[in-house]
Amino acid sequence: MNIDEFSVKAIGVPFKPHGRKWEGWDCWGLICVAYKELFNIELPSYTDDYESTKDREKIAELYLKGRELSWYEVDRPDVGDIVFLYMFGRMCHVGLAVNDEKILHVEHGINTCLERIKTFRIEGIYRYGGD
Repeated sequence: MNIDEFSVKAIGVPFKPHGRKWEGWDCWGLICVAYKELFNIELPSYTDDYESTKDREKIAELYLKGRELSWYEVDRPDVGDIVFLYMFGRMCHVGLAVNDEKILHVEHGINTCLERIKTFRIEGIYRYGGD
């Protein structure tokens, strides 16, 4: 499956807290499924590490910790890069770059959709570097 096929299939998948399957996912779940499908990479799930997607402080902490171990920052997004985004005053949301202008993302109340990166406040763009 390539990124275009993944995007078409992913659009409309509902938000589901702690979801890590095609039936529903949260923003990190989308990333986990994408990395498994597109790159055969198992990312940490983090589902046992936070109670709710409203636990934004804990989610930000998990993202920062995981990012330090496996990701490096890049200037421009490319297919499969993770775009860390600010929401509610902190970095607690992620999207998957499908090209240098758009990301797939999902959030509470919004099914998976494709949006322009410029729509968001970006913390940074990161590429997976392995463990």
